[in-house]
Amino acid sequence: MGKTRDPAGEVVQLDVPEAAAPTDAEPSHDVGYGKPPAHGRFKPGRSGNPKGRPRGAKSYKAIVAAALHEKITVSTPRGRKRMTKLEALIQTNMNAALKGDPKATDQILKIARDHGLANEVADAIDAAASAALREEDRAILERHLAPADSADEDK
Repeated sequence: MGKTRDPAGEVVQLDVPEAAAPTDAEPSHDVGYGKPPAHGRFKPGRSGNPKGRPRGAKSYKAIVAAALHEKITVSTPRGRKRMTKLEALIQTNMNAALKGDPKATDQILKIARDHGLANEVADAIDAAASAALREEDRAILERHLAPADSADEDK
């Protein structure tokens, strides 16, 4: 209990309780950032997300993988053939690339690079291109070098 003086100057007793002692209702631990009150904490053995992801729910990656691995029937020049959708997409892209579609060619080469086949593909393309162009290149070089040699002899 506190004491104070009234306007006349006499000491008066006040009915104000002094600092209260901790009771059972107050927490016996600190409450603050990272220290929630005991009643708000997760109970032992209980998850923080009790409803959570249901069992058997598929991820986006699993759904896409399942769709790409579905079998379909494709008509080819040799007849009908069963293959996965992924195989069909790659075949279609490859055929477009072989017909000269630059976007399809880029996609096929990107796929080859991503799977470590780029060196093999690049070597095969280089070998085919160099074999086809060797004769043409030699003829062009001979045409351009021949006049230069004869022009030097005229001087």
